[in-house]
Amino acid sequence: MASAGIIRLGLSSDGRLKGKDRLRDYWSRALEMLPNLHFELLDLSESPDSVVVRYLNDRGDTVSEYLRLNGAGRIVQGSANHLITV
Repeated sequence: MASAGIIRLGLSSDGRLKGKDRLRDYWSRALEMLPNLHFELLDLSESPDSVVVRYLNDRGDTVSEYLRLNGAGRIVQGSANHLITV
């Protein structure tokens, strides 16, 4: 998984984590810090091997998450992409 949130929590300087235990630690910390975390789904796109979920996070920021799936339909790669206004 790659996300700016990983950097903010100090879990990895490059914003990347690999493995269920590291992801569990990330989400445990994030949910502890943001107990009222919620998302508003904007839209969902799919392909044969991936899904892109676009939503508003609890701060009102637009985020697109790319999730690559294996043959069994399980997520094997994820990337959270935050909208940058220029």
